[in-house]
Amino acid sequence: MRAIGPTRRLGATLSGLVLALSVLTTTAQASNYGGASYSPSSTGTISRWNSSWRTTNDSYTFQLNPLWDPGHRAGVQNYVQNNNYRYTQEMNDTSLNLHATGWYRTTFPSPVYDSDDDQGHVGHEEAEVTATSTGFPTANYRYQVSMQFSRWYWGCTSMIGDCGYIKWDSGSGSVGHLSQMSEYSWGEWNAKQYTWPPYASYAYPSKSQTSSLTAGAVENKDEVSRSTAEGDSAGAVESAPISAEVIGTTIEVSGVTGSIEIEDGKAEARLRGPDGDWRAYVADVKMQSKSLLQERGPYRAVVTFVQPLSPRQFARLTEQSGVTVDAFEAVGLLPDGVALTIGGPSESIDGLAAAYAEAGATMEGIVSADVLVDGATAYRALTKSQLVLVADLSAEIFARGVTSDGTVMARAPEGLEDVLLNDIFWEYSGRTR
Repeated sequence: MRAIGPTRRLGATLSGLVLALSVLTTTAQASNYGGASYSPSSTGTISRWNSSWRTTNDSYTFQLNPLWDPGHRAGVQNYVQNNNYRYTQEMNDTSLNLHATGWYRTTFPSPVYDSDDDQGHVGHEEAEVTATSTGFPTANYRYQVSMQFSRWYWGCTSMIGDCGYIKWDSGSGSVGHLSQMSEYSWGEWNAKQYTWPPYASYAYPSKSQTSSLTAGAVENKDEVSRSTAEGDSAGAVESAPISAEVIGTTIEVSGVTGSIEIEDGKAEARLRGPDGDWRAYVADVKMQSKSLLQERGPYRAVVTFVQPLSPRQFARLTEQSGVTVDAFEAVGLLPDGVALTIGGPSESIDGLAAAYAEAGATMEGIVSADVLVDGATAYRALTKSQLVLVADLSAEIFARGVTSDGTVMARAPEGLEDVLLNDIFWEYSGRTR
């Protein structure tokens, strides 16, 4: 799933320890994208197509098709086994014109999506998908990762409180692709090593605003409205391999000297989900939630369903429960038997079936959702449904904080709302790919 909490936050909200890091010189390896042992040995065809988020053709969807040969798989596994890191594929609009919408599509197993405004300019210029499966990647398999970026970003009119995705950026630029190894710390997957600059990028043109939005009057469109064939790589620029890898508290950049500052988590909070036993995890969630349910709502929860739900079943369940859906995650099967995950904001559910058909996959259904629950009564009503495996409140508990006697605080501290919590569909279903 993606980050729990508002998608319109103004940058990374969790405080960190800023460290001054020295820049060293290293040698590039010609076969290694980004100069890192864990980056893919091949990116495949990178592509961009027009898509629709709030209004017709207001966004672009970018796709990368990475492959790891046995040597680069070993590079990923080295960090998985020795450091408990996970591989993350990042897309970054270095031109700061586009906003990550939350929509993504990937064949990564047990994926977690996140987006950030690292530059403090309101729009989320960075989006990433982390493969949380410990067996990732399968050597010589061509994966796919797609993420959507829109020209609409969060803004307000002159009227107080009249806010929404109503601002438009018409500039041109490019979205870059980079690899990182991430550690789950302080409520989200944070980069411990990453390649920089991006080893591949795709340019996008300037585009004037062709339609308008007002707060509270959002036009919903199907997510996939392709005007450029996926295989069309016009505008794609795949850089020569560059040795630029951030390693813990050392940054190595070929031929560069100086210093750089990065943010490092000052505390760790494990919200990693089941550790091999989903039943024990569900029981623990129910136990840990008792204190929170004595406090005032609303609560943010990640709901995992006992089976994939059709969009109609999902709508009926959420309407009957009275919850507000922030985001969803669905699965389908490609012809080779590999699961294709599609996730995104609630308004993109209407285009879900078309998105799977367009990808050549068979849709199974929606397997999890990020929801807002009004209070304890609504939460208990939700969890009584036979379709709900668990409504996980772990992120809400973490965001509010817990006192020394184990009591959950009544209100979430300001700024502690960017917390990643994955669903447990993959553990529950026993899938590995």
